Amino acid sequence: MKADSILEETWRVKDELARAADYDLRKIFERLRAYERVHTEAPRIRSVEELKRLARAPETNAAMVLNDKAEPD
Repeated sequence: MKADSILEETWRVKDELARAADYDLRKIFERLRAYERVHTEAPRIRSVEELKRLARAPETNAAMVLNDKAEPD
């Protein structure tokens, strides 16, 4: 798949999600968090290094979920 087609698909999905939530960021994030609660098998990405490592892994077809809460050190 060409990079342009990946971007176009990403933008299309983003637009669909925004439209479904009436372009309300709170609704969008509420829906994303609800999805995270149901789909617990998706890996949590907590840093750029983790994302890079996962992207290089052979099983990168897995769904990725961004963890928006900082982990305490």
